[in-house]
Amino acid sequence: MRFWTAAHEVGHAFNLAHSWQKSLGTPWIPLADDPEARSFMNYPYAVAGGQAAFFADFDFRFSDPELLFMRHGPERFVQMGNADWFDQHGFSQVALDPNEEFGLNLSVNARDNRLPYLLPPVVEMALVNRSGRPKLASAARLSERAGLTLIISKDGRPARQWSPYSRHCGESLEIILGQGEALYDSVLVGAGRNGWDMAEPGRYTIQAMLVVDGRAVISNPLEVKVEPPESREEERLAQDIFTPEVGQVLAVNGTRGIQSAVDALRAATRMRQHPLARQAAIALAGPLADEYKLLQVDERARPGETPAAAARRIEVYDADLKEARHLLAIATEGSADAAVNAVGHTRFLREAGKLARALDGGVAPALRQTGLGFDAVRAGDVIAGFNLGQDMQRMLALKANGLSI
Repeated sequence: MRFWTAAHEVGHAFNLAHSWQKSLGTPWIPLADDPEARSFMNYPYAVAGGQAAFFADFDFRFSDPELLFMRHGPERFVQMGNADWFDQHGFSQVALDPNEEFGLNLSVNARDNRLPYLLPPVVEMALVNRSGRPKLASAARLSERAGLTLIISKDGRPARQWSPYSRHCGESLEIILGQGEALYDSVLVGAGRNGWDMAEPGRYTIQAMLVVDGRAVISNPLEVKVEPPESREEERLAQDIFTPEVGQVLAVNGTRGIQSAVDALRAATRMRQHPLARQAAIALAGPLADEYKLLQVDERARPGETPAAAARRIEVYDADLKEARHLLAIATEGSADAAVNAVGHTRFLREAGKLARALDGGVAPALRQTGLGFDAVRAGDVIAGFNLGQDMQRMLALKANGLSI
């Protein structure tokens, strides 16, 4: 079994599928599934008669079609590291033992799943208890869990694995999810440590896998279309928006310290009614709505010297409520619901208390975080201050109660 396992994984490195999955993806030549194959690419314990029957009739080799593929298949399919495993086979290799006590649902806040060019895509994620009974679950933020794998595949391109800027570190609070209850998160999938994965127009498929209780929960495949640019202005602004700095700033909901990103987002706010203008305005308003502290490392630090060894100082900036209100007016112009949809439901909730205080002159109640999410009464009060529609208020109140933290 040890030898079989080593050869089996080498086969995967050559992009071979399991014996029962030959028909998946876009194969080089048509292949038939063969769940009884005596090949390194089959599971010995999955055949009729189990492991003993498999090895009693196994010549310790790959099948003839597999050898043909490795010897004569197109180089980009066979060369290690060229054709991505996920590009050919998706999450099918873990679908054999799914965690059916939970469901993982992905969606976007756009009609017909069509997103305008320039808007960094935000995916709404819900981990739902489908077990029929209360379940103990980690309340850690879904998008930052080490057990989350999210794959983005553009038509005609190799699949890419989304890599977030931050991961959850340490033990998290455990909560009880009732039957049908869910944990919610909004994931800025447009940008990550790999760069901008959805910066070009086209059709994309997004799918995620989250490990819960040691077993994989696989999401629905979410198909999204990024529309082409509608103006030369959008094309010009793209080169300033699709940068690592802007991606990082949007991921952490704003900054006062990276001027190039601030300038790019301010330029975006001039494209009134475009969803990017709403997202950019809220990202800019957040740091202005409250006191802001910025760590400055003295420029005299020598090459190779760690920040701890250099002179450091903390700069404190007062809130600028007037400018924050101006930006929030841009974000919510014509439709406050559209602003929430552009930013993402739970991403908005995490900023809502601070932003509401800016709108109310600094006296609106803060959202008080509880064991699971936010206090429902206070969440309702804050949300109502944004002139949201009733359906949106109900949606946010629900997600405030199940916000992953």
